[in-house]
Amino acid sequence: GQEALLAGVTAEGSVVVEGHPVGRLDGFLFTPDETAEGLEAKRLLTAARRSLSLEIQRRAALLNAAADEDISLTPDGTLLWHHPPAAPAPLARLAPGPRWGQPALDLLPSDLLDGEPRARVLERLQRWVRAHLATALGPLDTLRSADLSGAARGLAFELAEAGGTLARAAVTIAVEKLTKADRSALGRLGVRLGTETIYLDALLKPPAISLKALLHSIADGQRVPTPAPAGPAGPRNPGLPDAWYERLGFVVLGPRIVRADLVERLAQAVREKAAQGPFAADESLSRLAFCKPTEVPAVLAALGYRGRPAPPLPH
Repeated sequence: GQEALLAGVTAEGSVVVEGHPVGRLDGFLFTPDETAEGLEAKRLLTAARRSLSLEIQRRAALLNAAADEDISLTPDGTLLWHHPPAAPAPLARLAPGPRWGQPALDLLPSDLLDGEPRARVLERLQRWVRAHLATALGPLDTLRSADLSGAARGLAFELAEAGGTLARAAVTIAVEKLTKADRSALGRLGVRLGTETIYLDALLKPPAISLKALLHSIADGQRVPTPAPAGPAGPRNPGLPDAWYERLGFVVLGPRIVRADLVERLAQAVREKAAQGPFAADESLSRLAFCKPTEVPAVLAALGYRGRPAPPLPH
């Protein structure tokens, strides 16, 4: 018989047999070196694969014991394992699950990872995803399980299902039925009852908005996730439906999109101006709407106002 070849994996992930590098092991994915060829290469690779099964078991145990901060989620929904000195290794991708806030998890293909080590790796990553979502989207679960009654309970459920923002017009009847105690209870849960929108404060923070964009993209089966808007307001992309922006906590106002809490600020300013009679679409409104002065009339029209044109700017 043939004598066993000495094989091993360096800390950086290089797979070495009898002193020859034959490939790399990134996470649980083995990539053979393309320079190796012929019968000798085949013999070396067979030896490498045999020795890798122990390394795979070792890594599965390491990952199982890893802290949550050793795992991260990329903007395209890939889970990375950080175990220096090796480079961050992709292990799995989020996939469509039963609902947008409950994605499934697909391990990246690896012909070395199976049986018990595979089950352990999958379980550890699922645990990480659950914890990550519970932290980022926790206020939605709090809202779902809050001890509320009647109209407040129905509104809280709808708000949680929608991801933290609702158009006021869609729930007018429920809002009108709220008692003073209901309003206080919802307020304590971080729910803001605006004139244009009903929203949950915590879900309008940039990390929550980015995560919602990723989760909705995955639920919609997109290969490349649609990124969240880069700031609190911006131009409306005509290629995206209004519902996409609303899920993330933005309101479509004509050519612009504005985050729900800032729409309330704008609507308040417009009401104050309107109370004093006809008003011009001036610079203070364009600042509040994050838009050019020429876009203000279209934004105001979307809010239900008809302004008169602003006087021409001095040259």
